[in-house]
This record gives sequence, C-alpha cells and structure tokens, in this order.
Amino acid sequence: MGDVSYKQYTKEENGVYYKAIDTLRASLAAGMKFDEACDGLRVDNEELRMFIVDDFLKICIAEMHYGKGIELVELSKLLGVSEERIQAAKRDMEEDIQNSAISEYHKEVSKAAQTPRGHHGPSGNA
Repeated sequence: MGDVSYKQYTKEENGVYYKAIDTLRASLAAGMKFDEACDGLRVDNEELRMFIVDDFLKICIAEMHYGKGIELVELSKLLGVSEERIQAAKRDMEEDIQNSAISEYHKEVSKAAQTPRGHHGPSGNA
C-alpha cells in the first residue's frame, strides 16, 4: 500500500458537499432509492458530485450497517443498490480507515522523533 493523498476541498466546495448530503438524506427519507436520489442531485462540478455520491453510500453503510446493525443484504434492498456495490464501498471505507490510521501513526512517530531526548528524571544530587 503506497502513500495516499486526499484532495483538499475549498470552503465553498465543503458547503456544496454538506448541502448535497442533506438533500440526499431528505430524498431517501421521502422514499427514493439511492440512485434515484443521486440522479436528481445537481452539482456543477462533476468530480465533486461523484465524490459526494460515493461518500454518501459510505455514510449510509456506516449509519445503517455499523450504527443500526442492518445486514448488508438488507441494506442493499433498502437502498436499491447491488450487493456488489455495497461490498465495494465497504472495502473502500475499510481502506480509507486503514490509510488514516497509518497516516496518524506516521505523524505521531515523526512528532516523537522531533522531541528532544534529554534527561527526564529528577534533578539534583543522588
């Protein structure tokens, strides 16, 4: 597994992201299936739109499967998404988590390496 970097979005793009996620949540709550809700999503930046759609599927998996204990087969039916697509998104989530953990570990190791290594015991005569 190599170094992974994630695109940093602007404040404006973050606003579009959160508004889109709210819109998709409302669409699902109104009874739409996942792809139907996503098809109605209007975002000018196609790359951002695709990121939102992919991320929203991961959010649904996190909330419904991990949060509420809904089995992936049932989640597939609820969302109207193939089991294969659910499994692929779950694998992506697990990879994202692993990459984040590795990145944090490397940051901590780097911080520790920069900490001065002096005498840490009590001062004075022994």
